Amino acid sequence: MKNFNVLAKQFTLLLAFIAPTLFAQDIQWEQLNGPFGGTALSFASNANGDVFAGADQDQRGIFRSTDVGLTFQPKSAGLYLENRAVSWLVPDDTSYIIAGTDSHIGSKVYKSKDNGESWTQIADLGGTSVAKNDSGHIYVGNTAFAQYSVSKDGGYTWVHYPSPAAFTNCIAITDSGHIFIGGNYTGYRSTDSGANWKNLGSAGLPDGINSIAFAPNGTIYAGCSRENTSNSGVYRSTDNGDSWTAVKQGFRVYASHNIVVNDTGEIFVGSWGYGIWKSTDNGDTWTQCNSGLGHFYIKSMHITDNGDIYAGLSGGGIYRSTDNGETWQQVGLTAASVKKIAINPANGYMFASVNGVSRSTDGGQTWETINSGLANLDTRTFAIQEDGTIFCGAGFNYNDPGVIFRSSDNGNSWVRADTGIAWSTHLNAMAVDAYGNIYAGAYDGIYKSINNGSSWYNIGAEGGAKGLALNSAGDLFMAKDAHGVWRLLNNDTSWTHLMDGSGYTIFCGSNDNLYCGNFRSTDNGDTWTRMSIDYFTSSFAENSLGHLFCGTFNYGSGVWRSTDYGDTWSQINTGLPIMDIRSVAVDSDDYLYAGTWGESVFKTTTSTVTTGIEDRNLETSDLSLMQNYPNPYSQFTTISWQQSKQNHVLLCVYDFTGRKSQTLTDTEMPAGKHKVTFDASGLPAGVYFYQLQVNSQKQTKKMVLIK
Repeated sequence: MKNFNVLAKQFTLLLAFIAPTLFAQDIQWEQLNGPFGGTALSFASNANGDVFAGADQDQRGIFRSTDVGLTFQPKSAGLYLENRAVSWLVPDDTSYIIAGTDSHIGSKVYKSKDNGESWTQIADLGGTSVAKNDSGHIYVGNTAFAQYSVSKDGGYTWVHYPSPAAFTNCIAITDSGHIFIGGNYTGYRSTDSGANWKNLGSAGLPDGINSIAFAPNGTIYAGCSRENTSNSGVYRSTDNGDSWTAVKQGFRVYASHNIVVNDTGEIFVGSWGYGIWKSTDNGDTWTQCNSGLGHFYIKSMHITDNGDIYAGLSGGGIYRSTDNGETWQQVGLTAASVKKIAINPANGYMFASVNGVSRSTDGGQTWETINSGLANLDTRTFAIQEDGTIFCGAGFNYNDPGVIFRSSDNGNSWVRADTGIAWSTHLNAMAVDAYGNIYAGAYDGIYKSINNGSSWYNIGAEGGAKGLALNSAGDLFMAKDAHGVWRLLNNDTSWTHLMDGSGYTIFCGSNDNLYCGNFRSTDNGDTWTRMSIDYFTSSFAENSLGHLFCGTFNYGSGVWRSTDYGDTWSQINTGLPIMDIRSVAVDSDDYLYAGTWGESVFKTTTSTVTTGIEDRNLETSDLSLMQNYPNPYSQFTTISWQQSKQNHVLLCVYDFTGRKSQTLTDTEMPAGKHKVTFDASGLPAGVYFYQLQVNSQKQTKKMVLIK
């Protein structure tokens, strides 16, 4: 039997052997196909069936699908996108695609002659809506100059005309050439190419007209953006706009193309907060068609020549229906702003706070929106208990939809769980201790729940926490912007202020080192030293070897890595095109994930442990032992390892004195990765070691049991 001193010495030598090899690691990144997010403001499709989507500002510009909408890829070469949204898209008569960007610092018109592969600026023009007449002339509605603009040569030159509306929210043209404009103060019609305009308010059309569409039978539908029942919803005209009747009220229709009509006259309306509505009887009756939708704030809609319907959701990306609106599938965009990534240790499921919650069950390869019961989509943080119960924290909303939600079925459904917490709070930080107690940072202090979120009580501290962390002793640490770091010792009731400044996040490593912003503490927060990361840090993560990873934001510098517990740091951004990283996470196989602001999630192409470490190690060693997870733990923890050959494997757990506590594996095992679950029930709390032996080779690691 090994005594404790020998085990501890092996543990130290193991780290000393591995650490120097880590600097040679070559970390590469690849973008995952999700989670989907961002906002599609505009659509266009060509004769080939390709679909183009224009995204909101700082969301990668234009996306294209060449597989009937199954996937969308960014296609923005040549576009200048800083602070610019792609507000309109239209094919010209040669099937070239024309795009208009809208921005207060200079709007542009671009054309692509190679199906979106590259774009060339062809004009300076602002606008938020577009229409094309039978002659191929393009009309663009401008919001800033009380005008609309017309191009007769495919967008190269434009003639500007005064608009009857101070703000042109939408523009549409009938087959007979009549022009309709929707504005903040009702709608307008011209039957003589814009020479004269009729104010349609006197004909029964209210103010705030954002969308206008024409049915094959000549019926006109207009969508209103106002919230009052008397001037909201959808209006209909059967006499070319001479008179209007409200046919569906009670919801808002946003600009500028949220009403579409298919070839058979069925009408689809995208509403703000109530999803998609459909009428099959010329607008007399309406049915909500939200099956499959995980978001309900519609910004744009489009119907292709084959009848597929696309909807651009505010923060929810793109949804597609191939069955006339009966069901919807989320198909893009990879433009989500990811505020937090969390991984369930019980099953490896990954959760991302985007607009709501998105989940991956296959290491980030596919994602699905899981917002059922999640009344507040301003999700910001997670805490996951050892049994897999998930808590999600959200931002403040005047309608009081809740700030904490709980799921006991891997996110398939959520219930509100914030009784006792002041509702007027942004909840940015949560943590869970070894006993399953939950902590949440509200505007008036830190709250604790000892009954699975059924109720909460305030345990003090300043409000507005940005980060929470617990060490192996159960001490709780809070980070709060410029107010720095605070500590509550286990079983104490008084908080201690430890440091000012740099409090955007806090992390406790497996060795109980603390990391907050650009600072590190090795003595439980009593003293702090500055690290070499000169950027705002958003989050930290740790792999099974104790290597640290840090994301930076606010004009950040991407992802950083330390292999020496924070003494030195280096950037690892190969293949990572965006430097604004809001969250990092490591899975049980030591793959690293980065949640970006506007470009969804990236993943390392190889494990952070096997890349350049285990491959070389296995040339001279038959095995590689990983750090157990979770650690510390209260009952169950998972121990993983990798062996290069089939061999007899002995895995044992020892207590602090070196006495064997349990044999976990003593059998022949094939080459590859393996894992076992260690059940520590019946054992006292304390420090334990687990040792893996293959033939004459042994590796040992430390773990902490808390009860």
